[in-house]
Amino acid sequence: WITVIMLNLSMVFSFVSCSRGPQSNSSMKQYSNHYFSIRYPQDWKVSDQQNQLSFTGPEELGYYVNVKVDYNPEADLPLKDFQQTVESQNNLSTLPQFKDMGLVDTSINDQPAIEHSILTAIMMENIPLYLSVRLTYLVKDKLGVVITAEIPQDVLGKYDKQITSMIQSIQLH
Repeated sequence: WITVIMLNLSMVFSFVSCSRGPQSNSSMKQYSNHYFSIRYPQDWKVSDQQNQLSFTGPEELGYYVNVKVDYNPEADLPLKDFQQTVESQNNLSTLPQFKDMGLVDTSINDQPAIEHSILTAIMMENIPLYLSVRLTYLVKDKLGVVITAEIPQDVLGKYDKQITSMIQSIQLH
C-alpha cells in the first residue's frame, strides 16, 4: 500500500508541477555575468548593453512588458542613499502623471532591498497609457543594482507573479 500511495503522490506532484505553465522553472532561462544572475521567461528577448540588461516580454495595449536591470559596480553607497540618488538624478517625481505608490523595505535572497512602486503614463495615439512601475534597489559591496519593471496598469495582474519571480531570482555575486 505504501508503494501505491507514494506512486499516486508522485503522479499528483508531477501533474501539479507540469500544470504551472509559464511560471514553472522549465520555462525560465538564466542570465549571468560577473556581478549577478537572474532568471527570466525563455520567450522574452534579452538585450545586453554596457551596465544594463533589458528583458522584453509580450506586447500589451501597444506597449511591451519589460524589465530592465541597471547596475553600477562602483556605486559605493548605502542602500537608502543609492535609492535616493538614483531617483533624484532621474527626476522621478517629474514623470507624466506621477503617483507615488509607496516604498517597502524588503530582501531578496537574504540581500536587503528597497522596492518603490509608482504609476506614470505615456501617450499612445493621444491617449494616456498608465504604467505600473516597480523599482527595486539592491546594494552589495560597491555594486548598486536597480531593477525596473514596467507593465501597463490594465494588465498588471496578468504579469505580476512573473515579474515578482524574476525580481526574486536575482543573486548578487
